[in-house]
Amino acid sequence: MNSRKTIFTIAMALVAITSISFWGCKKDKVEFEVNKYFTVTGGEAVEEEFPEGKSGGPAISNFGGNTYVLPGGSNLISVESESDFSNVLIGIEGKGGYYKVPATTSKSTLSAALVTLMLSTQLPDSTFNIVVALQNSSETTGIVRTLGVSLIEAGTGKLQISLSWEKAQDVDLYLIEPGGETIYYGNKTSANGGILDIDSNVSCRIDNINNENITYGDSAIVATGDYTVRVNLWSECDVTERNNYVVSARVNGNIVASTINSNPYISYFPENSEGLGGGMDAGTEVIKFNVAPSKEFATQTYARFNFNNNVKVKRSDK
Repeated sequence: MNSRKTIFTIAMALVAITSISFWGCKKDKVEFEVNKYFTVTGGEAVEEEFPEGKSGGPAISNFGGNTYVLPGGSNLISVESESDFSNVLIGIEGKGGYYKVPATTSKSTLSAALVTLMLSTQLPDSTFNIVVALQNSSETTGIVRTLGVSLIEAGTGKLQISLSWEKAQDVDLYLIEPGGETIYYGNKTSANGGILDIDSNVSCRIDNINNENITYGDSAIVATGDYTVRVNLWSECDVTERNNYVVSARVNGNIVASTINSNPYISYFPENSEGLGGGMDAGTEVIKFNVAPSKEFATQTYARFNFNNNVKVKRSDK
């Protein structure tokens, strides 16, 4: 009897140790706070603390992204590694949770990835740090890299078109309204009240904001019909590297479906690209979308024909 009791006691102790070991390895769930700052296209929200980086995980050899962000805009994070990797992890320093992006949805080459951040229309902080790391197939996390970003005040409104790019070049955003009027650096305010409120690196006077934004505020008219978004490299500004960019379009804060390409739209200007200059008809079409008649926009198709006293200033230096 004593030997049986001893065996039973040992067995129960082993069960207890196994249970403690199992629960000790289980990661604690945390409040997910990252989505207050941005969501990640193709990313899975993980309600755990951002993993600690290890030297045995895949290391980031090259890392880029815009250090200025707009509410309701977007940011393109580029990562490269000399090792293959399975996941890109992105979070906010000091905030609970992170996004896990499978490499199959983010990779542009075997060991490089582009990840799109869709920023909140109400960012809670004027500065914050984005943390990024890579995981291999065994989910070993490499050394964490940090990108500090600052908020630039910009309009969100009923309709918002935003452009963000990586390198210090003069890149321009265009929006053609249903009535044919074009909003761009030479016509910053349309008759309907759409405004280009952020214009960066004008004529290569580099401010490094690398964002442009078109917004329709509460008093503006959002005409129903088809809108076309174009992007143009006005000047390379002596930058010879590849320049990644992302464009997004929102109606009432929501990403709207594009009839060409995707929204958000990701592309780049290749190495040694030369600027094309500008003008009202410059640029490449990247997004097209339709604003359908609705309770909010039902009468606005006709309101845009009203005369007003808007003055459009066309700059000759760009």
